[in-house]
Amino acid sequence: MIKWMSILVLLVLPISALKAQDTIRGFICGADGSVKWQHEFQTTDSMNNLYNYLIENRKVTESNLIENRLSGLLPQLPANYKLAGYNKVTTPNYLMAYDFSANVLVQFKPGKYRVTLSNVRLINNGTNYSFTNPFDALEEFATNRKGFTSAFKKAGSAILDTTFVRYFSIIPVFSNEW
Repeated sequence: MIKWMSILVLLVLPISALKAQDTIRGFICGADGSVKWQHEFQTTDSMNNLYNYLIENRKVTESNLIENRLSGLLPQLPANYKLAGYNKVTTPNYLMAYDFSANVLVQFKPGKYRVTLSNVRLINNGTNYSFTNPFDALEEFATNRKGFTSAFKKAGSAILDTTFVRYFSIIPVFSNEW
């Protein structure tokens, strides 16, 4: 009986590992090779205040509000490698040569909101002439057949996660009275 259980475990573990999603610092590599970024934020603001903050500060453009969800586009955003503790030498070239845009979904619940970025696109910012494509997908630089590349796991994911978390964090207004 123990022999059969151990054989069953040895067969099930490799199969379940094939179906598992690769994740690193908020980035999720799906079974189809697509990359998404997701982060949950805590807040004391109401859903209307969050919505107004995201729209008024142009954090999300071309937006639609349906029930407790806001969908739209992330405007062109450069990677903030300095905020993540990197410099030009240690930052991957594609992060400096491209700005980022994506589809945005913000889901609201009392006391928190979750931001999901999908279809992350790289837009050439003209600073590095060795990158000639005007547009590219994050998957081209971040994934391979096995999931995320080791280079993306080291620096790319840390820089982009820090950039996106900072971008979607609500910065409190000092005073509404003036």
